[in-house]
Amino acid sequence: MSKPLIAKTAAVPSPSPRAASAQPGVGSVPAAALAPPSPSAPGSAWSRTTPIVRSDPARRALAAEFRAVLARGVHGLCFSPYAPGQQPGSQVSEAQIRQRLSVIRPHTGWVRSFSCTDGHEQTPRIAHELGLKTL
Repeated sequence: MSKPLIAKTAAVPSPSPRAASAQPGVGSVPAAALAPPSPSAPGSAWSRTTPIVRSDPARRALAAEFRAVLARGVHGLCFSPYAPGQQPGSQVSEAQIRQRLSVIRPHTGWVRSFSCTDGHEQTPRIAHELGLKTL
């Protein structure tokens, strides 16, 4: 049995200059199958204290929509190079930053980082070397 998919919010992608065009037929999932309840509705996603558990068909639809968004690309992503077991204050290496930026590079044109110490000061330079813009 597969793990339940948990969703609290929906992402709205922006076009990316690096983005490839989406495959035909992908992204035609009914919005009702993907969207959480309206924030103003009683028991909405914003007032819940428990996760939303989706049915298998809804999980497949959501996964297909996510793949379509990823194929189209997003304008920018918040970037953190931490590996499992690391946390703020852990030293990050140039190789670790470069490897993690290489993973997201095909899917976005911008990255935003939140630190400038413990190795993170290298992020803007490495991102620019890989053709990404930074904030």
